[in-house]
Amino acid sequence: PNPLRINHGGTMAATEAPGPTPPKRHKLVGYQNFKRSDAKTDRFRVQRFHHVEFWCGDATNTFSRFAVGLGMQLVAKSDLSTGNRSYASYCLQSNDLLFVFSAPYRTSREPAEQDELRTTQPHPGVTGAAMRDFCDSHGFGVRAVGVLVDDAEEAYVQSVANGATGILPPHRLTGVAATAVPPPTTPGAASGLGADAVGGYQKMSEVALYGDVVLRYVSYHAATPTATVTVAAAGGAPPPAPP
Repeated sequence: PNPLRINHGGTMAATEAPGPTPPKRHKLVGYQNFKRSDAKTDRFRVQRFHHVEFWCGDATNTFSRFAVGLGMQLVAKSDLSTGNRSYASYCLQSNDLLFVFSAPYRTSREPAEQDELRTTQPHPGVTGAAMRDFCDSHGFGVRAVGVLVDDAEEAYVQSVANGATGILPPHRLTGVAATAVPPPTTPGAASGLGADAVGGYQKMSEVALYGDVVLRYVSYHAATPTATVTVAAAGGAPPPAPP
């Protein structure tokens, strides 16, 4: 009810309650002059977006249409020709933009035999069965949003420690091989793998983003990333050079 006041005639009359204070207007100052005022700080360093991976029913047809429509170039692939008998994956690139299109090979193999085939695929956290379930539920859609970070292991540890749901623990990828990063000896700390490692490799890890979509952390260590290494987050080899 509205508050009451007494007027000079001795009768009571209703008054309107004061309205809400209008929000403070923010002034646009531009990227160069922007200063963070948030009390929270980043828990690990994010460099930029790295790639977006789409899961679909036909990777060959889908990546071809995007390549023609957007003028993007095929820079890496993982399929039967590279020894991957579980799924096909193709990576398109335009400048810093990477689109990955992956689709499972339809198979009626028993689960035990499917596990054996899993060793031939470069991505440590992907199976054809998981792709089929995703496509049956969603059709064509984004499965992973990849971001480039200083250390994918540290990003995973910090994310999980602060409430994120871990999907793929940190792995080290060299070529088409993936090795699980050993857990740290101190809880909440990174294992340090890569700080003194020799030779180029990358780390990759994943946490839940929303629904069946994951946030994928990618980092490079001891080498300058080339186009071939860059697309290793999706797993695969560079396509053969044209004759």
